[in-house]
Formats: sequence, structure tokens, C-alpha cells
Amino acid sequence: MLDKSQIKKVLKVLLRKSRGLSRLKRIEEMDRGLSALNLIVCRDKRSKGYSFIEDSTIDYIESLLKRVQHARLNPKFALRGFVYHI
Repeated sequence: MLDKSQIKKVLKVLLRKSRGLSRLKRIEEMDRGLSALNLIVCRDKRSKGYSFIEDSTIDYIESLLKRVQHARLNPKFALRGFVYHI
């Protein structure tokens, strides 16, 4: 089960660390930070047997960042649901 508070906390930290960049650069920087966080989680699980963030949370945030990046690179894709064909 996804914990919304964990998702909000991780996104808040990632956004704070990528402040001052353009949108695409910000997404790339957030993806790098998420990869680093994933390595920390794997190390904690290996050494302690548990971690402070679930794998499903990291996977969800990663898929969210990929969708946002794809929408930024392809603006027609982002507006597809809003365009009405007459």
C-alpha cells in the first residue's frame, strides 16, 4: 500500500534540492536524487534488514517523474486529454 505522507516527504526533499533549475533539468536532478535514495534504501535493507521508505513508494515516484518528463518533452501528449475533436 502506498503511503501518501512518505510520497509527499520524498517529493518535498527532491524539489527543495533541485530549486533554481529549469523544469527539465529539475526533473533530471530529481531522478538522480531518487536513484541515490534508492541506493541508500538498498544498503539499509542489506545491513539492517529494514528501511525507512518502501520500495513501492520509490517505484511510484520514479514512474511519476518519467511521466512528467515525457509530458515535458512531448507537449501534445500532455494536452491529449483536453483537446476536443470537432
